[in-house]
Amino acid sequence: MELKIEVFSDIVCPWCYVGKRRLDAALKSFDSRIPVSVTWKAFQLNPKLPTEGVAWAEYMHQKFGAQRVQEMNANLTELGKEDGINFRFDKIQRSPNTFQAHRLNWLARQEGQQDEVVEAVFRAYFSEGKDIGEIQTLMKIGAACGIPLQRLQRFFGSSEGVSEVQAEVQEAVARDISMVPHFVMNKEYWISGADTIETFSNACRVAAQASA
Repeated sequence: MELKIEVFSDIVCPWCYVGKRRLDAALKSFDSRIPVSVTWKAFQLNPKLPTEGVAWAEYMHQKFGAQRVQEMNANLTELGKEDGINFRFDKIQRSPNTFQAHRLNWLARQEGQQDEVVEAVFRAYFSEGKDIGEIQTLMKIGAACGIPLQRLQRFFGSSEGVSEVQAEVQEAVARDISMVPHFVMNKEYWISGADTIETFSNACRVAAQASA
């Protein structure tokens, strides 16, 4: 038996952060004898945002309305506490284009450190209010997670990973994925949205057993 999980997500999606924490919790109690791999893949909620991003409050208010944004943030702040997430929407200044952050996540996968980097990028944005659209910010995050700074400098000074991340975004389109987070387990079983820990645990067990 084995369990291979692909996760399509976007860094600026708070539910993707919640979904990650719930999947992590489910896997902690998963059968340790079964090999598990988790691959994070790119999805962009708004790929048309400019490279430098836009003002977060203005963008969110235009998209949802000020009252709705306030309600959503309050609900997510309380919900996040249950999963150990310190949502600090008051610190967020920019709504970034997330393509470069997805490139960092792709690089981290090649370096065997994707889970740590994905978690760190989510935390930097949602808990620390950092602009994860900035290359310098991303390099600091990657370096803090153990990727050599020279490797990061070479990477972001090149086009490495660009076509691969673009391919992941197109893969999501081809799979008709329109909602994130989206979890695919052993290519057959999927969960769309940040479901409960129990649901993740059951899906992981069924997917692993089916591959036996």
